[in-house]
Amino acid sequence: MISFLGMLIQMIAMVLGGLFVFRVWLQYFRVLPPFEVARIFVQVTQPWISMCQTILMGARWKPMTASVLGLLIFTICVTILQWALRHPLSVEGVSAIALLVLISLVRWWAWGLMLCLLLESLMSWVGPSPKSRWISAANAPLLRPLRRVIPLFGQFDLSPLIVFIVLNIFSNLLSDWFEHILSVGIV
Repeated sequence: MISFLGMLIQMIAMVLGGLFVFRVWLQYFRVLPPFEVARIFVQVTQPWISMCQTILMGARWKPMTASVLGLLIFTICVTILQWALRHPLSVEGVSAIALLVLISLVRWWAWGLMLCLLLESLMSWVGPSPKSRWISAANAPLLRPLRRVIPLFGQFDLSPLIVFIVLNIFSNLLSDWFEHILSVGIV
């Protein structure tokens, strides 16, 4: 029962955490998605961010700050919940929980970027459209440095594939490390 509950919490946290990370990424690079997509991000993440903003900071802070703080508090809550399902809460576990929070944030960032790369690849098969330009704009900061180094292979741009493979390997290593720390209980 506990393992099923832990898996369910991890899956929900991965989806919501990915949305939070993607919202912060879009806000940081000032990428405006189409209205339909933006509405999904706002409807899912805004209640949590508004609550964090109201309770902790008042309503005077910038949206970017509120999104980052909401993401951080969400990650801490989920990690403590995952830890509490396997270990008793104690002072000794604080360093492991802090490391797990950091690993979760980086994992969610990698998963969100892989999803963006996949969406851009799928949309490139359909052809350019005004609604798909925001995905290219979101991926541009990640792909631009690599595109300077790696030439086109015929008409194919291999930089998204290379970034996807590197992010996937990195994400798998972090996932293994996360599970090891969570199961063993020590850093």
